[in-house]
Amino acid sequence: MLYNMMRPMFNERVRDSIIFQHDLASLHTFVDPSILPEELGGTCGKFDNTEPTFAVKQMSSYFAKLKDYAAHVNQ
Repeated sequence: MLYNMMRPMFNERVRDSIIFQHDLASLHTFVDPSILPEELGGTCGKFDNTEPTFAVKQMSSYFAKLKDYAAHVNQ
């Protein structure tokens, strides 16, 4: 439903690149299981987002400045 609401705002290239999968077998026709985590039927090990989460948390002051800048620009 969300996609259908957003779809008119996407250009044709973006619309054509979005493919919804209904099961892992259909996903594996587009994405090689060797690069997917085990949770998605892949062989790349368990999904672990610890490192990127830590990196984003370290950037909290940057995001605060960005938010202040956006608020100032949109006044």
